[in-house]
Amino acid sequence: MKKIDLIQVALSALKSGNDLKVEVTIPGQEDTEYIINKNKSIENKLKYYCETYDDDLCHKKNPSVKIIGAETIIYNKGNEENSYNQKKEIVCEKCDEKFIVDKETERNYGEYGIPYVRCPFCDSKVYLDDEEALKINDKNIIFPDHFFQFGGKDAVNINRQETEGWVKDVLSALIKDKELPFYYIGSGDTIVIGFQDEEEIHIVVGKGYYSFDYEKEE
Repeated sequence: MKKIDLIQVALSALKSGNDLKVEVTIPGQEDTEYIINKNKSIENKLKYYCETYDDDLCHKKNPSVKIIGAETIIYNKGNEENSYNQKKEIVCEKCDEKFIVDKETERNYGEYGIPYVRCPFCDSKVYLDDEEALKINDKNIIFPDHFFQFGGKDAVNINRQETEGWVKDVLSALIKDKELPFYYIGSGDTIVIGFQDEEEIHIVVGKGYYSFDYEKEE
């Protein structure tokens, strides 16, 4: 499987409103399957995979870690609600410890409203991608809880020279087109946004920035 294949499968899952299963091989461990929820976490994870893995889906910092498969999962109607009530064994991605989650386990809601629990061994967040996400709106949105941060140890660092190049490109685009309300370039841990009014062009550079996508209702 190549990166382009992963992108096609992920986009298909997004378009059809289904979940995405990604299989990862890690040296010394059994192959691990991750179920990625059908809502915005698929888009979020796809961005992460594209930035962190090369075209052959090998991890850029640890090439022995590789994505070896991906497919769309179609559940029967009502599965997400049933999943909440079921007792299930969870594996923490950080410490590899296993623990049990049931309907009595306290849930919190993280990025894009995805439910998660705390690992009792290392206190890391463990996302429950098979459960229904909290529908985020202008009344209940919380910062930074519901936002995805483009930063951290796994993010691709954009150095000063490349950032300055983006600043010049954004400024140039807005100077050339006075009717263009805004223009931006972003990747890894950095985003450069430019917007203009009748008098000035404003440039904003974000490092390790937070982002949230709200899906408009029809």
